[in-house]
Amino acid sequence: MYKCIAILLMFSCCSIIGLFQSGQLMRRKKLLLQYRDLLQKLDTEMGYFKEPLPLIFQRLQTADNEPVDILLRQCLLQMRDSSASISELWGKAVESAYENEPLKTDDIAVFSKCGAFLGQSDFQSQKGHFTLLQGELEKQIREAEENIRTKGSLYSKAGFSIGAVIAIALL
Repeated sequence: MYKCIAILLMFSCCSIIGLFQSGQLMRRKKLLLQYRDLLQKLDTEMGYFKEPLPLIFQRLQTADNEPVDILLRQCLLQMRDSSASISELWGKAVESAYENEPLKTDDIAVFSKCGAFLGQSDFQSQKGHFTLLQGELEKQIREAEENIRTKGSLYSKAGFSIGAVIAIALL
């Protein structure tokens, strides 16, 4: 009886680990897509309304607890409480909002680049920066999709397979 329960637990744990790893790949893609959407909204808002960044951040943030919303909230708080540059504020907020997320170092580097030009130059220059940054994000998104396609199924199948091998070995 206990042996059957142990076998079932081992199989379940291995399967869950495989599915979790596969889910992390999908989470990365979701985060990249959310950030790309944020950049598009920032670009549009700055181009059409030409308002100060705090007003734009306030309008774009939602009550959700997604990292993009946390990023905007932290930037707003830091803008009120600090005299640091937007580049420093944005970089700190990116690191804080995405610290426990399944992103690569390259992803964080791309996310942080926005702070370097945000509100720093004229509209045309800023539009060019947004375009370049969105191009880099598209590359990261394609890589994430490729990882999901190749590694995602590998992780889930490996979890089930390893669980099955352990179960058979324990019989």
